[in-house]
Amino acid sequence: MKTISCRFLFVFLLIFLHDSFLRAPSSIQAAERITKFHSDIAIGDDGLMTITETISVIAEGEKIRRGIYRDIPVRYDTAFFGLKQNIPFELRAVSCDGTESPYREENHGIFRRIYIGSRNVELPVGPHIYTIQYTTRQLRFLTSNDEATSAH
Repeated sequence: MKTISCRFLFVFLLIFLHDSFLRAPSSIQAAERITKFHSDIAIGDDGLMTITETISVIAEGEKIRRGIYRDIPVRYDTAFFGLKQNIPFELRAVSCDGTESPYREENHGIFRRIYIGSRNVELPVGPHIYTIQYTTRQLRFLTSNDEATSAH
């Protein structure tokens, strides 16, 4: 009787542990997140910048269900009575996994928010690479010095 119960316990633990080990790697890999963010920036003599951002993500259908969004500063505070100055901004190209992607833009305070993806299409689970290319002028040329703008 003791031998049967010990064998049963051993087999039960073996099955339980085997099943746990099989599931552990997939749950570890399934974390939805941004895995990489890279910017290529070309600055012209006039301070106009052409920026290409590459954003790699792992989508699991939780928060990243239909795409991603990116906030770009398009206004900054001036030293004159808290006034805001507009920053030139032009969106040039948007893609997901190397293919042109639908997108829409909205103003959110001092930021322009770019939603990438379609409201009607769910993203397949797994890794995806987004590319956003735009031009902006984030540099100011002052009499005393040159500086990058800062969005507050």
